[in-house]
Amino acid sequence: MTPIKLTPPGPASGAQKRCGARNGRAHTPQYSREKLASKPTGEPGPKSRYSPGSNYRPPEEALARRQHEVLDLLKVRAAHGATRLDAPGHLSLSLSQRICELRQMGYRIDTVREQVGEVWIARYVLVATEPVPQGEAVP
Repeated sequence: MTPIKLTPPGPASGAQKRCGARNGRAHTPQYSREKLASKPTGEPGPKSRYSPGSNYRPPEEALARRQHEVLDLLKVRAAHGATRLDAPGHLSLSLSQRICELRQMGYRIDTVREQVGEVWIARYVLVATEPVPQGEAVP
C-alpha cells in the first residue's frame, strides 16, 4: 500500500486560497489507514441495476400498471397525442419503451415527429383503442 502524503497545516498559498482554503489552512481530508485498507483495489464496485447494459427489468405487475397508465394517457389525449413532456414524471423517461411494448401487444400507435424550437420530439397518437390480433394485417 502506498502512503498518502497530506499537506501539513500552515499558511495557505495563493492557489489554496483560490481553491477554498479556510482560515489560512488548506482543507485536506483526513484518511484513516483502516478505511483505505478495507477497500479492495482493482475490483469493480457494485453495478447499479439501472446502469446501461444491466439486465434489470421491473416486476411484471409494475410493467402492466405502467402500460395501462400510458394507454390511459393516450386515450385521454387521443385528438392531440402525447409526448414525453405530457407524461407524468415517473413515466416520462420510459414512455418510448412502454409505447414499444404496447405495439408488441397489438395496439396501433403512430409516431409524429415535431420540432419545438431546435429540438425534435416524438408525439404518439393512439389509432386503435383495441389491440389488433397478431395474425391480421395492419393498414
